[in-house]
Amino acid sequence: NIKDWRGEADLSFCGNLMWDEDNLYLAAVVKDDVFSQDYVRNAVWNGDSIQFGLNDNSADIQNTSQFTPFCLSLTKDGTQLYRSAAYYFSEAALVENVKMSAKRTSDGVVYEAAIPWSEIFYEGYTPDTSSQVGFSILFNDNDGNGRRGWIEYNSGIGSGKDYTQFGKITFIK
Repeated sequence: NIKDWRGEADLSFCGNLMWDEDNLYLAAVVKDDVFSQDYVRNAVWNGDSIQFGLNDNSADIQNTSQFTPFCLSLTKDGTQLYRSAAYYFSEAALVENVKMSAKRTSDGVVYEAAIPWSEIFYEGYTPDTSSQVGFSILFNDNDGNGRRGWIEYNSGIGSGKDYTQFGKITFIK
């Protein structure tokens, strides 16, 4: 959703999700020709960052914004994971109980995160290999003059919060 996208070097990504009983693991290599992230924690999505959301199908279908949304960013204070208020969490917060890193490269950023399930859904959550979970991810682009837009894998985050637009992932052992 970037009107003047200039190709792969402007903004592109490849990534992977993995899991175990304790964590969801996210890794992404983002190509971005101009890195800009100088926003406060409740607006890091305005700068270069990753936003993603998960829905375990227990949310109220009448309120399609009820999912767990995150923003992972490399800020002046280091790598941060911000969780917005969500179905299981009434307050927005920086997630402290996570192992993560973001490293600048010559043409972008490499992000890695191990996020405990208790920070995504609730204490004691265990992935169910017999069901699917809603998932969406996007990569925000800011070349120094505010958010230009984003590229996404599945919808439901960038232009409005609606988990019914998420794709589905299955936990496979």
